Amino acid sequence: MRKLVHLSDLHFGRIDEAIIEPLVAAVSECAPDVVVVSGDLTQRARSEQFREARKFLDALPSPQIVVPGNR
Repeated sequence: MRKLVHLSDLHFGRIDEAIIEPLVAAVSECAPDVVVVSGDLTQRARSEQFREARKFLDALPSPQIVVPGNR
């Protein structure tokens, strides 16, 4: 059976930085076959928020399916 991790509506720009490292560690520890991220990646679609989201996504295991929301 395949293992999938799904994260949704990350809203970078309004995220508690203290949860990033433990979340990345938990997802990595799961050793998923695929990571799916959907929904709003940023709070206000600002360039810095997208850079933060990109850095987070780069830290997660691959392969990934990323489907951005309305931002």
